[in-house]
This record gives sequence, C-alpha cells and structure tokens, in this order.
Amino acid sequence: MIRTLGPMVLFASVLAPMAVSLWPSVAAEPEKPIRISELIVARPIGLLGNRLGKRIVVEGTLAKRVMLANPIAITRVDDRALADVVNIEVTGDKALKLENNINYKLEGYESGAFGGYPGWLAPEAQQPFQYHASFVVTRVIAPAE
Repeated sequence: MIRTLGPMVLFASVLAPMAVSLWPSVAAEPEKPIRISELIVARPIGLLGNRLGKRIVVEGTLAKRVMLANPIAITRVDDRALADVVNIEVTGDKALKLENNINYKLEGYESGAFGGYPGWLAPEAQQPFQYHASFVVTRVIAPAE
C-alpha cells in the first residue's frame, strides 16, 4: 500500500492523541483545538515517523504518478524498512532533481507548511488548503555526486 501526503497527519501524543483529517478541503475540527504556539514546544511526528526537524537518513526512488514537485517514494528511514511507502517532496539547498531508476540515500529532516486555497475561497481547488510535507536534504549520501 502506498501512503501519500493526505489524508492524515498524526501529531505527537504531547499535543493529545488525535488525527487531523486534511482531505477533503474542509478539515474535521479536533475536539481540542491546537494552537500554533503549542507546536513550538512539542514538535509533531511527521509522515516518516519522527519529529519534524529531527536528523534522519531516508532511502527511496523517484515517486511516480503523484501530484508533487520532485517527489521521492521513501521505503527506509534510518536503516528501518517502512510498512508503507511514503511519497514526499524533496526540497532544500542540497536537493537534487530526482531521476528514474536511481536509488537515493539522503540525509536531512522532515518539514512542511500549510498551503493551497481554503474551501470557502475555492471549493473546487485541486490542491485545497492542507498540510504539505517535505523532506529537506542536507546531504546526498547516494548516489555519489
């Protein structure tokens, strides 16, 4: 099974165990709203299973048939095989243009931002207002540059 950026983003248990639905464009309201200031102290757990901003090494190949710029299909994190492939956008100063049939090993961290158009503004938007995860590359381990 392949897991892409939607429909769920899981937040750290410090913020309260809950899943926030980000697809479709109108997200379900959590029972206890989360303030942005809470995210400064308690970093959410990202799609790759680690806190956002934590140094990790990922392995994967160019993801196909996904609506992301420069997507990688991650199969391993810190030498641990993932139960499901995670498709995520590759960004950062050290990011490279991913090519077909090449296995990549990249050091970096998971990050993200909210973007797109809110449902009230553009109900038919193909990319509605939602969380967009990304992997910020700090070093290319393989293939060698």
